[in-house]
Amino acid sequence: MKNLHFSVLISFILLGCGGQKTIKNIDDNIVKVAVDATHFTTANANTSITTIPCTLSDGTKTKCYQIVTNSTPTDHQMGPWCPTNISDDASAGGIWLEDGKVYDVDGAFIKNLAPFYKVAICQSNDSIGNIFVTATEEDCINAANPNVGAEYENFCVECLPSYLTKVSQTYVIPIEPVQTEAPAFFMGRPGGTGRPERPARGDRPDGPPPARGGRPGGPPKRGDGGIPATRGIALNGVEFSAPAPV
Repeated sequence: MKNLHFSVLISFILLGCGGQKTIKNIDDNIVKVAVDATHFTTANANTSITTIPCTLSDGTKTKCYQIVTNSTPTDHQMGPWCPTNISDDASAGGIWLEDGKVYDVDGAFIKNLAPFYKVAICQSNDSIGNIFVTATEEDCINAANPNVGAEYENFCVECLPSYLTKVSQTYVIPIEPVQTEAPAFFMGRPGGTGRPERPARGDRPDGPPPARGGRPGGPPKRGDGGIPATRGIALNGVEFSAPAPV
């Protein structure tokens, strides 16, 4: 399947910063539901979870789940993402995001990239309609290079999960969620454009940034506008990431 069918729960990192200016928005009536670790392990048997003592960024000592995953789901097949011929339908490719819209990457989409972007670009398929697609791990690495060589220009870059066999991510989240007094606006301020924005000066923390859920005691990965690049983790072990730059 081309789409990643994530499970419902996103374990957002709800930790505040110690010694920072806070926004008084704590709701004492909010219902807090403890994380059920079995949802993760039943969705992906390769995910391991242990209970560890932890200290939240506000100084609270509590217990956390340490979740280790290779981010490869077992509940569905990933890919394909690149069609191989301009006659291929949507089942042969992934999706494309542009101006807030989702497009199927079928053969016709690849064929019409030039008019889609209203620019003159080189042909991405040969004379009989075969689309140029990366075929090996080496091709993936070379074609994904921002300073790509001429031999990989106008390729559909398909990097397969099988290329990454020794990669794992570790996330640490409190078993009992804690509402933060200084929320991170993942997609801009309420009522804004939806684009990531850097917080106003008065709202920025004076102290260090909150600990990222996946890196105990370390700073969070930051995306555009200084917001976290990691948004959460799906039950099947796949990370919810910020949009990739395009």
